[in-house]
Amino acid sequence: MRTALALAALLSLCLPSPARAGVPAGTTQQAEAWALYDSAFAQAAAGQDEAALSTLAEIQATFPASGAAVLGGELQRYLEGRRLGAPATPPSAALLMRLLDYRPPAPAPAPSVSGSAEGGKRYATLFEALHDEAPNNGSRAELVLFQTLNGIALGLETCVLGNSCSPQAIAAATVLGGAAGAGLSLLYSSGGVTAGQALAVDSGTGWGAWHAGALTLLAQSNSSQQLANALMVGQVGGAVAGHFAWAGLGLSAGDVSLMNSAGLYAMSAVALTSIAFSASWPGQSWAAALLVAGDAGLVGGYFLSRSFPMSRGRTLVMDAGGLLGGLLGAGVAFLFRLNPAGGGLLGGVGGVALAVQLTRDWDVSSVPLQVGFAPTQHGGGQLVVSSRF
Repeated sequence: MRTALALAALLSLCLPSPARAGVPAGTTQQAEAWALYDSAFAQAAAGQDEAALSTLAEIQATFPASGAAVLGGELQRYLEGRRLGAPATPPSAALLMRLLDYRPPAPAPAPSVSGSAEGGKRYATLFEALHDEAPNNGSRAELVLFQTLNGIALGLETCVLGNSCSPQAIAAATVLGGAAGAGLSLLYSSGGVTAGQALAVDSGTGWGAWHAGALTLLAQSNSSQQLANALMVGQVGGAVAGHFAWAGLGLSAGDVSLMNSAGLYAMSAVALTSIAFSASWPGQSWAAALLVAGDAGLVGGYFLSRSFPMSRGRTLVMDAGGLLGGLLGAGVAFLFRLNPAGGGLLGGVGGVALAVQLTRDWDVSSVPLQVGFAPTQHGGGQLVVSSRF
């Protein structure tokens, strides 16, 4: 069999393809029958005799009157003799003709590769590439560090809540709180955490503390014990909410970063706009406006990440652009005796827009057009032109 295949490879360049009998050319049955025969022949050439015999039996049962069934019978008898150890009978002229006509099927075109794909993997979309996160020690270390600091804050809040703020009590609460935060985060991450998971839990902790403080101010509470109690509930509840948001929404590190940035941008825009127009709001109104703006930014950032997925690195550059642009705008406005808040707002918007433009190729390959040619099984070929924008 292998000798015949080698002979076929040498002669196929100069001999014409044979006519196939039994089924009219161009019919669906013919295509299906010869596709099965191609599979059986490839299996036989690879030494997978049992699989080839099974495929040939399927041809005989499904397309008994086809040319593929006739040649399949020749190949079947040859393989059965080889399996029983009988002297190998040279293939017949008809089978040899089929060998000469055989061409390995063209490989399927590979999916597009995202510029952010890690580990040599291939992805069909950027969204898929950014969401293929594996647990890593760096994310676990980040989680443990942040939650250790969170545990220290909870320990100090426990002192305030118990109205026992002596130096000894503060020292003990700091050590015990930090140890509890580190221990619980290590236990939580014992099975490994992804970058998105760690960032979602840490971000949830921070946003939970912010909500607790803002709601306490809205309630016009002046008690330090009530504020400490609210912060403890917000920090712990925010961490739990962050975990369930990551698990339920399938958040990547880029998604969480974009949500955080959108929330901070929204609050900054409200604050700078109010200052630019000299709005004199009481503390409760400020808290309410910033609370609504931050939550709207978080929600908007999540939906934005579904349509425009970004990596965490790209969002950090955007944040840097917004910060530098805001400082530059405020400084220029101050030098020309204009409103620094308005200049900071315009500069921040411009900085973010410039950063988005400069990092447009960070996550997606910059190749604008790709052209490829793929041969078809029975001659000819197809031209594939693709673009990404």
